[in-house]
This record gives sequence, C-alpha cells and structure tokens, in this order.
Amino acid sequence: MAKSSSAKRYADAVFQLALETGQLEQWARDLTSMASVFKESGAQSILRSKTIKPADKDKFLALTLTGISPVAMNLARMLVARDGVGAATEIAIQYQEMMDKHQGVERGEVVTAIDITPEQQKTIASSLEKIVGHKVILTTRKDPIVVAGFVARVGGKVIDGSVRTKLLELQKELLQSSV
Repeated sequence: MAKSSSAKRYADAVFQLALETGQLEQWARDLTSMASVFKESGAQSILRSKTIKPADKDKFLALTLTGISPVAMNLARMLVARDGVGAATEIAIQYQEMMDKHQGVERGEVVTAIDITPEQQKTIASSLEKIVGHKVILTTRKDPIVVAGFVARVGGKVIDGSVRTKLLELQKELLQSSV
C-alpha cells in the first residue's frame, strides 16, 4: 500500500464523513488512538501476521482500541485487512491538517533555550496570531543553542528573536566593518 497517497484518500474520506456527522473532534481522537496502537511493534507483528486468524486480530483490535466509535473500528479493520497498518499515523496527520485548515488554525513551534511557562507560551501564541492572521497552536522545544529569546516557526514564517542570531548578525557587521 503506497502510504502517502492512500493515507490522503483515507483521510479525505474520514474528514468528509466527520464533517457530515459533526464528529470532527471524535474522529481526531479515534485516529490518534489508532495511530498510537498501530505504530507499536508488537501490534504491527500481530496485525500483519499471516498466521494469526482475522477473528483473533479483531479481538486484539477490540481490546486495544477501546473507546473508539464503531465506524472508526471499521476503518481499523479495513486497514488491517488491506495491510494498511503502517498508514495509520499518516492518516491521522493528514486528517489533523485538514481539520486545522477547516477551523482556521495554524500549528507552530517555539524553540527556546529554557523551558517556558504556559503563560509565556500563550503570550507568544497571541503575538504570532497577529502576524499570521489565524489562531495558533504551539508546541515548544528546548534547545540551548538559542542562548536566549526564541525562534518561532508558524505558517511558513520564521520569527527569530534569539540572542544567538543577534550575536551572529553583530559578528557579521563587525567583520564587514573591519574590511
């Protein structure tokens, strides 16, 4: 199964169904659960095995995918039957991107030298929302190379307010003025 093109088709179909039934959030949770289970090597061994009976695979799905909707369980069964277990993560990612676009949400990342508080994260997200014109949901990552300040990536834009970059710019200016 070609992962990216089939994953996109599955995600499209699920997204249309979720829109029609008003279950965008439920499907997002179900697909995340499915991807989480399907990426485990033990689960993959069971679900991809040619020697394990389909009925036993169904029992495994019922035990591991508790709480997902019956329609999502049907998708899980179909992926198992079509050897599409490996596409589950990509389906979930594609679906989330469609849902974000539908809801006018941009996802971004903030890299800082130290951990930031939830309040600081909200302040940065609010500032970025003004720049990109959409609601922004941020993930954070710590990287000491930033030194201080932050580097934000959202909506194809990079906002670099790091001390490291300012020091590199100063170094460049000093080198140019000495020539």
